Formats: sequence, structure tokens, C-alpha cells
Amino acid sequence: MPFASPRPFRSLIVVGAIAIAALGVACSDDARPDADPTEGTTTATATASTTAEATSTATTAPGVDPTQAVPEDDASLEAYSALVEDVAAAFPDVTLIEDTGSYAVGDLVGDGRRVLVFGSAADLPTFVEVQQTLRGILEDDGWTEDIAYAADGPTGTLSVWTKGDDTAVLSAGVAPRDPSACPPDQVISACLSELDPADLDVQGSISVAIRAE
Repeated sequence: MPFASPRPFRSLIVVGAIAIAALGVACSDDARPDADPTEGTTTATATASTTAEATSTATTAPGVDPTQAVPEDDASLEAYSALVEDVAAAFPDVTLIEDTGSYAVGDLVGDGRRVLVFGSAADLPTFVEVQQTLRGILEDDGWTEDIAYAADGPTGTLSVWTKGDDTAVLSAGVAPRDPSACPPDQVISACLSELDPADLDVQGSISVAIRAE
């Protein structure tokens, strides 16, 4: 059964997994990879900055009913719904995007629901502050981070969380609204600092694995 906006969601998670695999260079701030992060063919040399590029530039699809195209007996729905309420309360002035799709973070592979905070840097806090808020929501709701999957870089972050039988993926990042504004041969953090906040996309999301019983 098809999932809503599968390519944006998959790009978000798969590129994050690549950044984890390359954690030895994930915090490099010297240059950006040449590969297109939305194509799903990025090599293992990708840095964590690619995570941010994929997450913020590939998530502009309109929101859909998150209950569509998922099993009616999804045991993770309660956990997901609670997180959506908390995210909505934390970002009252932001129209949240909800969708479903595939994810692959290291050896974690499956389908999940995602709640996404997305907007320009003129309207949202920094991606670091967004992810700190989302981390606080997970912690307050009893989720525990699995640090084995953590990946951080100058423009992106990704982490995996568990609560009982449920698994969640937190991702956040920042990228230029126009990818050509920061050519591959430029230091990404320096380039972003020169752009107007309205020209930067900030995002943060929590994806909860669908768990049919």
C-alpha cells in the first residue's frame, strides 16, 4: 500500500543513516559533499551537513491525514498521538505537517508516522533550539535515547529514541531555501551565516515507527 509523500520522508531518514555510518567525518565543517542528498544514492562519505540539506529541502510536501495507508491495528498510534499534541503545544504558531513513509537508520528499517515542524529561520528558532525542544518532549514523555545512533554536524542532527516497544527518530536541520545559494565548494556554515533568515529553511521532526499487532 503506498505511503503519503514517501520520497521526502525516505530521503530524510536514509541520508541521516548515511551520516551515522560516516560518523568519523560527521562533524567536519570544511566542505559539503557533491552528491544530491534527495536522490538516495549518496555515498558513505556524506557528512552530517547532508542530513540537514535533505531534511529541510525535501519536506515541503503538503501534510496528509497520518491515519491513511497504515494498519488499523497500529499499536504505536497512541504514542505518536501524544507526541503530536506536545509538539503542537510547543510550536503553537506553526502549522505542523504530518505524513507517513519508510525509514532506514542503520539497522532500523520500517514504516512510520512523522510530525514535522517546518519554516523559515525568520519564523522559527535555530535548528538546535528546535531539536532541544523536541528532545525535551521525548524525555518528558518517558522516551530514552539510544546513543548508538546519534549523529551531529554543523547543520543537522539525528537521534533514535525508544519507549517500551516503540521507536522514534528525531531529526532537525537547516539549509538554504535555494540550494544554489551555497555551492558545494563553500564551507556550509559560513555560507549559511551570510544568508538572510528568510532564505533559510529550518525543520525538526519526530517519526514514530508503525507497529502492527
